[in-house]
Amino acid sequence: MKVKDGDNMYQRFAQKLTSLFLRETEGQVSMYVKKITENEEEQKQIFNYGAGLLLSSIVTFLLSLVIAGLFGRLVETLIFYVFFLPLRSVSGGYHARSYLTCTVSFLSFFLLGNILIYFNETIFSKTVAVVAAIIVVATAPVEDENKPLSVKKKKKMRVVSWCIVALELSLVFVVKLSLLQNSYIVWAMVFVAGLLLSGKIKNLWKGSAVRMRIKEKLWKFGKGMSNGALTLLAFIAVTSASQTSWWFIHQPEEPKCLKEVGEW
Repeated sequence: MKVKDGDNMYQRFAQKLTSLFLRETEGQVSMYVKKITENEEEQKQIFNYGAGLLLSSIVTFLLSLVIAGLFGRLVETLIFYVFFLPLRSVSGGYHARSYLTCTVSFLSFFLLGNILIYFNETIFSKTVAVVAAIIVVATAPVEDENKPLSVKKKKKMRVVSWCIVALELSLVFVVKLSLLQNSYIVWAMVFVAGLLLSGKIKNLWKGSAVRMRIKEKLWKFGKGMSNGALTLLAFIAVTSASQTSWWFIHQPEEPKCLKEVGEW
């Protein structure tokens, strides 16, 4: 499995955790795992993947509780997760490039939501909930390149997403909660809707012709800049060869090919 920047800490811990459990069980795994694969290397990959997901989720969850505690919103945050997690798990949406950036991004937006609600408890109104629900219905599910979905699974996740968002929207209008608690329910729906739109944009950008043209122009620009830089370096070397010494204290050994140039 390729380890991306920012994942090293999580992956090292996941691998150590997996190795510890395998050592304790002397390599004997359950039938549940054996039904997935008999290959020991593939089993380790599954364990490492699961441990990485678990670790990053625990760290993110605990840090979000710290933020919630600072705002005095622990109960409301638990309500947020009750509504956020089911909808997010089936609808998909934007994913960061690493566990670390995922944690930082999630906590940043979670903090933003808490700040907005702190200053204005009515900011996430029932009207906003309806808008968020429409976005979910129109876009879900949004797959990620690291976890592509089959056509059959997409259809299934779309129906489940619709059912969950319909249930959550109904609870917003029917269940008698405090204004603050209601705001966190709507905030959960808005969060998921935002992730879905971001994921859509990310997927469109990755496969767009505009992106490819920009990438090509940047490559040409970089190539031109590199050639210019190399020419400058060569000019400096030739200039030095025609002088008695370089300007500053250290004079490195001159390449033999420049000795004749210095005689010009």
